Amino acid sequence: MLQLFAKSYNPQTAASDPGVPMPLSSNVSNRPGRGTVDKIYGQLTEDLSTAIDLLPISAGLPTRPSRTAGYALLAKVYLNMQQYAEAASIADKCLEINNKLLDYNTLDPSSGAPMPAGIQNKNPEIIFYTTSLYGFYYLPSTEIATELVNGYEPNDLRRNVFLESNGTGYNFKGSYTGDLFSYGLFAGIATDEIYLIRAEANIRSQKIPEALRDLNLLLFNRYKSGTFVPISGTNPEPVLRKILTERRKELVARGIRWSDLRRLNQDSRFAVTLKRNIGGTEYTLAPNSLRYLFPIPDNEINSSGIAQNPR
Repeated sequence: MLQLFAKSYNPQTAASDPGVPMPLSSNVSNRPGRGTVDKIYGQLTEDLSTAIDLLPISAGLPTRPSRTAGYALLAKVYLNMQQYAEAASIADKCLEINNKLLDYNTLDPSSGAPMPAGIQNKNPEIIFYTTSLYGFYYLPSTEIATELVNGYEPNDLRRNVFLESNGTGYNFKGSYTGDLFSYGLFAGIATDEIYLIRAEANIRSQKIPEALRDLNLLLFNRYKSGTFVPISGTNPEPVLRKILTERRKELVARGIRWSDLRRLNQDSRFAVTLKRNIGGTEYTLAPNSLRYLFPIPDNEINSSGIAQNPR
């Protein structure tokens, strides 16, 4: 809900930015108000830290919570809070339990569903399995952005594993559900995302060798055998840009891009103006636009008295 109805976490303004109602008791008469973004993130980190100690290290089924999943989610939260040392530390703990990566050379890119069946525990990367609701992304008219398609290099196996040509563009087929008949796309957490979280957190803390180690390990498992040339460098800026580029190319259609846009738009180096042309009319969404905040439903405002988001 924070990603829809509140501003992205900004360390300079989170203590005053309105959040979303966060009831902490079962009393339906309580009207907690919107609180602040900082307060809600603080509650999230506290609750996750408590839950981690109570959960089993691993679960028998990927749909059940585990300590590994708790660490993974907490690392995501810290990344969104731009608390990079904490994000890297928690990602370390997660990957100490499960550091497996799937070698895409073992997949059949000609298949309509190239991935191993996630819910059957056949994909070693999956830490927690859940799916998004069935949506418009199943329509043939929903295509992958051209700049993303063109970003895959010739020996990058992800292009043919993730994408399928429809004659005029490309549709997505590489969901970690591994199922042609799934009613949603994979929206859980997997080790590839945790490697990217740790790589970004480390490079933002000027830990270049550690960041490159994670990035190169991931890409080694994504390129055609014998073709990947490890990335090197001593300047953190181009390494950070590469990590963010690979983050977009790796985590396709997992429901992550929206929160990444909101987070990265705070930095002018990575801010993006979205443009779409529909019926001859161009629509734009500028970085940090108030339109990144969804309007709060009228019935919620009428029943609780909370303030509407500005537009």
